[in-house]
Amino acid sequence: MIDPIAVMNATNAARAARTAYSAATAAALAAGIDPTAARLATDPACAITHLCDYLVSRRYSLSDPQNYTESLPTPTADALRVLNAVAATGEAHLQIIDANGKPSGWVYLILPPAVSPSESVADYSDTPLLREWWESFSHATA
Repeated sequence: MIDPIAVMNATNAARAARTAYSAATAAALAAGIDPTAARLATDPACAITHLCDYLVSRRYSLSDPQNYTESLPTPTADALRVLNAVAATGEAHLQIIDANGKPSGWVYLILPPAVSPSESVADYSDTPLLREWWESFSHATA
């Protein structure tokens, strides 16, 4: 037998979730932020978010010298700025630079739905920094 109270509670919970999602989407759009970027910036399984946090902790940042994104004019490792910039095109090939502005590798980023959040760093240069990041990300999401 179906419990009508349980059905009502589940229906109300689903409505509340849709309302919260809609409010978050509207707030992101009003702030000029891509809703997907806003969601991924807080997703612990998002490789781009993890990479940005990792780079910040080591005083590295991402740069767009080829102007793939057209909205990342200055180097940054702020996950929301990077995700929002990449969301404009869906993908970007960005350069990693150290605190002195010296190139230290590159990453190729692709946003969902083309890939899962955990695969959003689709390719990267084979450097000690990025091998160490990959190990860190693999352990964090295992």
